[in-house]
Amino acid sequence: MMTKRISLAYSPDTDDAFMIIALKDQLIDLQGYSFDFYRDDIQNLNECARSEMYDVTAISIAAFPGLAQNYLMLPVGSSIGDGYGPIVVAKKDRIQSLHELRNAVVAVPGLQTSAYFSSLHLLPPFHAKPMHFEKIIPAVLSDDVEAGILIHERQISFGDLDLNKIGDLGQLWMQKYGLPLPLGGNAIHRRLGDEHIQNITSLLKQSIAYAFEHRDVILKQAVRESHKEDVLPDDASARRYIDMYVNEDSMSFRPEVRKAIGLMYDRAAAAGLCPAIDMNGSIVSTPSHPN
Repeated sequence: MMTKRISLAYSPDTDDAFMIIALKDQLIDLQGYSFDFYRDDIQNLNECARSEMYDVTAISIAAFPGLAQNYLMLPVGSSIGDGYGPIVVAKKDRIQSLHELRNAVVAVPGLQTSAYFSSLHLLPPFHAKPMHFEKIIPAVLSDDVEAGILIHERQISFGDLDLNKIGDLGQLWMQKYGLPLPLGGNAIHRRLGDEHIQNITSLLKQSIAYAFEHRDVILKQAVRESHKEDVLPDDASARRYIDMYVNEDSMSFRPEVRKAIGLMYDRAAAAGLCPAIDMNGSIVSTPSHPN
């Protein structure tokens, strides 16, 4: 096989690190490929994908319709909320229930994120204030906003702070549609061509499989690499988080997940939020066997 150099970008959360460590540390056979790795906030990665910066990049699944002309969605490496997902929090003395969010100022982790998109379908109308995901809790606590939507590890660990969890977008989505909530995924540039796309898809799948087989070691490394020791302070919390977002849905799209993604895009297109896309021509077919 001809050697090929690939740029790969991932988000700074533990589940992304967990899934690519075997690839990054060459713990699997890279079969002649060479990777340059980049890490950035998911909203920034969504924006970078619009300028076609990386060959392979983590994205919000909700952002993909605007990228489909240049990228294909990979069926591996996704994070799906199966009855759980980003949470809505507010100070305990300020907002007690979801209906109180009407016309409130709510911090969101970017206007292209799946968390924000799903909130438009699930919450009362509100005024979104986009900001970096790590600034949302301080903004809520300082009364800069009335509520905030938390993603990544903060969904399960916001400590002993003076916050109420007033809603779970994954739970609300499941109640409304009876489907899991698509959150994060990976996209690969069409310019690579079919052979490289299939090979890289297989390598990513092997990287996740390796992480499953060496879970304890890879998990500790993923927490360190993502600098999340403060929010995942022990093995139990780290395992809980990884079990939520790195599982069978990260290895391939179940029919229910494909249906949920299609529903998300159909609703968005009907509302004029994104272009309509053909899902069949936008998802890489999963290799039947690793190379």
